[in-house]
Amino acid sequence: MRIIAHMVVGPGEADRFLTTVLSRVADWADVTHVALDPMAGDSERIAATIDSNYVTRVEAPSFVEHEGRFREAAWRQMEEVVEPELGDYIVCIDADEIIADATALRKAVKEYPGMRLGVTFHHMWNGTHYRVDGQWRPHLAHIIIPFQFNAHHVDRALASGREPSYAQNVPMHGQPVSDILHLGYVRDEDKQMKYDRYMALDGGKYHSNAHIKSIIMTPSLER
Repeated sequence: MRIIAHMVVGPGEADRFLTTVLSRVADWADVTHVALDPMAGDSERIAATIDSNYVTRVEAPSFVEHEGRFREAAWRQMEEVVEPELGDYIVCIDADEIIADATALRKAVKEYPGMRLGVTFHHMWNGTHYRVDGQWRPHLAHIIIPFQFNAHHVDRALASGREPSYAQNVPMHGQPVSDILHLGYVRDEDKQMKYDRYMALDGGKYHSNAHIKSIIMTPSLER
């Protein structure tokens, strides 16, 4: 049984938190696969800075153009280069996320084989505080899943979900095995970029407009 970190890197993410995130991934992953977006930039330069087992460039629509198809292609490349087997665990992690407790994660996959495992997801709003109001409050996200063959992702341009659709049918362990810190809203310029993107592409189809607008409103935070 291996723990495989499967990470997607979208446009601009290589220059934000990727190095920090990968240094923490090394604490718990046996194998790391990094899937670079077609618009991620200079793939040779990025790959040279990544201390990872496998780095591949996804030849598919960009994450910002069609999230579902990008994640589907990234998963296929993970299967090809890593060759996961039944019994392996896939941790679907993005390039701006840190799992806090590596020891607890490694212990959990041994104690609950075949189950989908969760982490408590915190949206960090700056370097020290996370958001606790509305839909931003910490929540359980089951992003650690046992590998299965013939996986597919939801064919949706936005908010497709990071896990393949079969994950919905995997029995879940109800308690979180660790915290996860999402750094995607730490920088003010990223908040504005995400607000603009969601307003342009979403328009209330996948997220409520009130939730999207809350990105640039005054938040409630905890340390």
